[in-house]
Amino acid sequence: MRRLIALALLGGGLAVAVAVLYALGRAGIASEARRLDDDDRRARAAALEAARDALAADLEALLRREAERPWYHWRALYLPPDLVATTLALVPSPLAERPPDPLVAAYFELRGGAISGPATAGEEPEAAADARRVLAALAPLAPALAAAGGEGLPERELMDAFVCETNAAPEVKLQQLGELEDLPGQAMLKSEWDAYQSRVGKQSGSPARAQQQRTSQPVEVRVFPLRWLRHGEDPDGWPLAVVAARRVEAPGVAWTQGFVLDLASLRARHLPLLLHRTGKQSADPGRERRAALDPGELAALEGTLA
Repeated sequence: MRRLIALALLGGGLAVAVAVLYALGRAGIASEARRLDDDDRRARAAALEAARDALAADLEALLRREAERPWYHWRALYLPPDLVATTLALVPSPLAERPPDPLVAAYFELRGGAISGPATAGEEPEAAADARRVLAALAPLAPALAAAGGEGLPERELMDAFVCETNAAPEVKLQQLGELEDLPGQAMLKSEWDAYQSRVGKQSGSPARAQQQRTSQPVEVRVFPLRWLRHGEDPDGWPLAVVAARRVEAPGVAWTQGFVLDLASLRARHLPLLLHRTGKQSADPGRERRAALDPGELAALEGTLA
């Protein structure tokens, strides 16, 4: 009898011990799961931060490169400062074909409510068609573009008045060049060109005339810093358009110019690395892989494009 009681007590003790061990085991497993989950979140957060820093650095480098371009390169034809020539010569802009940077979809200018770009008047039909398609999508942004780009301290550039006037409205000079029957207009244009050449010491002339022309005061052009501007949002959270815009002010005229960010190229460059770092996989290869990121990660990434 005592043996049965002892066995019963032992069995009860074992049951209690097993229950305690089971409870401790579950607590330990839950604690370990929380630790692993915290580690995973920290690792993903660090990966997302690194990807966002890489994206921000890429965009900042792009902005610096484009900010160095002269404002007159945004015209399909322009007059290079200090050009040596016997007659007025406008040269094609380096932006008149396909954008040299893969992160740029198109260059644009907003003048008098109309959006145009150097490539739309270029000699490469396919590039011109692509530029017109990209710029047509900017129509809803026209009011915002007109108000943007005038912040920050501008770069001030002194330029000969004739060069500034020609580059601010080269179509006017082209019209004068084309009006062969308008002899007074042709004579005036030749006179302006000769005066400019004399001012910079490139043409000989009477010493008195040359000296008088060299005293002409240059004009100032103010070019403001490029600023990011975004528009809309697609179902995956990407902005519909991102542009960098700046204001340019010449004597008597001001306008907005900039470029459209190529979001497809940006995604192709940065999303694979981001998804690899965060361990995300898209369930539907046909959709944007960005959909595999959760809302918090989307918000963090979008902060770079704001």
